[in-house]
Amino acid sequence: MADPAPGKDEGKTQASIPESTLVADKREVTTNESINGQGNSQAGNRSAHSIRILRIPSKWWESLKDPGVSNRTIAIATVVIAIAAGFTWWEVHVGSKQTNKIVTASQNIQTALEAANTNNQKALSATLSQSQNSLDASLAEMKKQGSAMAEAGAASKQQAEISRESLIVTQRAFVSGEMDKPVRLKDSDWRFAARWENIGNTPARKAHNWFNCYYNTISIHSNYEYPDTGVRTGVEATIAAKGGYLNSGNIDVPIGIIKAVADKSMHLYFWGWNTYHDSFQDTPLHLTEFCVEVTDINGDLDSPSSQVAMFYTRCRTRNCTDENCEDYNKYSDKGRGEH
Repeated sequence: MADPAPGKDEGKTQASIPESTLVADKREVTTNESINGQGNSQAGNRSAHSIRILRIPSKWWESLKDPGVSNRTIAIATVVIAIAAGFTWWEVHVGSKQTNKIVTASQNIQTALEAANTNNQKALSATLSQSQNSLDASLAEMKKQGSAMAEAGAASKQQAEISRESLIVTQRAFVSGEMDKPVRLKDSDWRFAARWENIGNTPARKAHNWFNCYYNTISIHSNYEYPDTGVRTGVEATIAAKGGYLNSGNIDVPIGIIKAVADKSMHLYFWGWNTYHDSFQDTPLHLTEFCVEVTDINGDLDSPSSQVAMFYTRCRTRNCTDENCEDYNKYSDKGRGEH
């Protein structure tokens, strides 16, 4: 299908637009142009105002070329600067006063702190001194009390030792040695023995003794060693208290020796020793020694029915007890035992 001819349609279209519409369009265009003209006028006014403002510094600068204006400007500027300087000085002055006050306050605080520190140190020193004095006094008192207690303890200990020693001395066993009564034998010889008697208040324990004899025409000299050549008895024996006794072994002496002693042509000696323990703990071994010489015989030695009396004289040595014996260590070693 063929398109319509353009020329005819366009002519019809333009011919069909009403006139009233054209008039209205024309008014609208006129109104728009009027509005645009007013907008352009306002924009031009703002630009002119801006230009005038920008020209003020230039005009002022130009006016400064006038000496009068320049002097006034300098004077005003000087006053302004002076005022500003005054304000600055005032602020500095006020700030300086405040700073001085702060510094003064700081110094006062520092002084107060130092004074307080000094006072605290003094108070602390005084307290420490008082504490030290109190401590020294307490220590001195404690030392004094300790010394007194030590002295009291020492005195008590000493008293206890004295009491114990006194008890031991008064209650311990004490063994003495002497010759028992001699016995005439059937063949006219004579039998001798020693008698060890406990005269103490407690028993003697672990008794141990030797009994010896010596006869010769020569008397015992001072350097004689008194050897143990006789009889040994009583090993580990107990001697009862208050009169209990222990006999030694027997030594028989021929009648001829007895007659020689009786007519003073012979010397006859007996000696012995006995070691024992008392009943107390931690006490030393005890020792008793005795030595005698038959110095006189009275009676008829040939008559069995005759009463014969023999007399003894103690030797110059070996009549002793305990540490008073010169040979204590020698005999105590032989007789040493344990509690």
